[in-house]
Amino acid sequence: MTNPLLLQIGNWNPQLLREIRGRLKPRSIFATVAVVVIAHGLIFLGIWQSFENGTPNPFKDLFWLMMWLIPYGLYFIGGYSLVNDLTTEEQRGTLNFVRLSPRPSPTILLGKLLGVPLLFYLAIALFVPLHLLSALIGGISLSFILSFYLMLIAEGIFIFCLAMLFALVGASQSVVKTQPATYSVTFAILTLMFFSPAVLFWNRAVLWSHFPSIQEYTEPPELQWFYFPVGQNVWVGHGFTLATLFVGMVLMWTVLKRRLKNPAATLISKRQSYALTACLELLIVGFFVPGIQDIDFSEGPVVALYVLNMVLFLVLIFALSPTRQALLDWRYYESPQIPHGATLMWGERSPAPAAIAINLLIVGVVVIPLLLWAATGRENLLSLLFVALGFSSQALCYAVLTQRILAAKVKNPWAWALGTLIIIIAVPLIVVSILSQSLGPVVTTFIWAVMGFQVILFAPEMVSQFNIAILILLSVATLAMQWIILGLLAWHLQHFLSRMGSQEDRAIAQPN
Repeated sequence: MTNPLLLQIGNWNPQLLREIRGRLKPRSIFATVAVVVIAHGLIFLGIWQSFENGTPNPFKDLFWLMMWLIPYGLYFIGGYSLVNDLTTEEQRGTLNFVRLSPRPSPTILLGKLLGVPLLFYLAIALFVPLHLLSALIGGISLSFILSFYLMLIAEGIFIFCLAMLFALVGASQSVVKTQPATYSVTFAILTLMFFSPAVLFWNRAVLWSHFPSIQEYTEPPELQWFYFPVGQNVWVGHGFTLATLFVGMVLMWTVLKRRLKNPAATLISKRQSYALTACLELLIVGFFVPGIQDIDFSEGPVVALYVLNMVLFLVLIFALSPTRQALLDWRYYESPQIPHGATLMWGERSPAPAAIAINLLIVGVVVIPLLLWAATGRENLLSLLFVALGFSSQALCYAVLTQRILAAKVKNPWAWALGTLIIIIAVPLIVVSILSQSLGPVVTTFIWAVMGFQVILFAPEMVSQFNIAILILLSVATLAMQWIILGLLAWHLQHFLSRMGSQEDRAIAQPN
């Protein structure tokens, strides 16, 4: 007989029912419970020995230990299982049957999110009573316990959405075809080494520093976002963190739905990229607003803002650039019917450079007023103009070059595009760093600036070493060189796209 509860779950989410039936086998449940029981036995044995050794409050120590182990275990194993499940189904072809399901994509994704790590959810649930008991006996405040589990759930959902996105992108649009275990192990390592430490460090430094009962209590940091006291007020800190996680999950969920429905499409649409850029820029810039007038343009915060935006645009370039087949479809079906400007701005399969230019304008609208405000009363306005123009020119060069490589008729164009950008960015900088003594400061600075690091021209050591007229001349020469390169790349891409369409037309017209 069918269990009524399973019947209700199946009516609500068939994918979740599929995961439950596939994973909640009696043998798996017994093994999970047995591991948890053994772990509890070892824990109580350790507590008993602690009492014998005179430890004043071993339950408090147990609480702190589990406070770190539970998130690490949940994010590590949960992320691994989600990536492994989706990549395995993608490579076996069973995910295509899931895509053909009449159920909407959010239902399928929710079923995966809830069902794939089901056994580990069970293990965590069995550990929670002991964790709560140790907190109560150890004198941990209820407010801290609520904060811990609230952030555990919110950050867990965020990381699991990131895991599903990593899996869908890695399985269908990877630069190197490999086994599912490689993707899952890679994400598990990233989770263990970066994602989990990052969220726990944020919680420890910003949110939990308001609770004096925690170990090694420190004063809350003076962290502000658009003058909101994120670090000084516990409610603002939690609200800001949850709101940021929520916006991130909404954006990732939108991309996940798109990716599950059409794995051949670009990672995000052009409309989505504009919203994503605006949200990320507001998030980043908000931390720079307090105290921006007290720092110099060459100091770490401004350089960090520069580097973060360059990384953002490198990601956007790969997320927005369509492949050869999509470009052919655009030329045949979209370009003749829709106005050229509109299809370049909004078209799903049109080339990416125009959308990258619009994203640069969005960044300018958010960042330039901040920097102009910071430059008030200083002689930095001219340097600001050169840095902004140089950054935009270099990002557009990367966008046009990447689109040209993806339009080529080569095997695995993503590997070619990624490898080319790495070589273009890294090799000249390494060579210049090695030969800087023989090349001289002027040539070295010029090459660095052409590579997109115009901010180096107005560093204090450069201002003290060169006359301002020489720096302006170098900046103009840098921009001229970048615009020449950009113009040549854009002309070549346009010529190639028109010639590519003609070649395909001739190939189709030839009789067999």
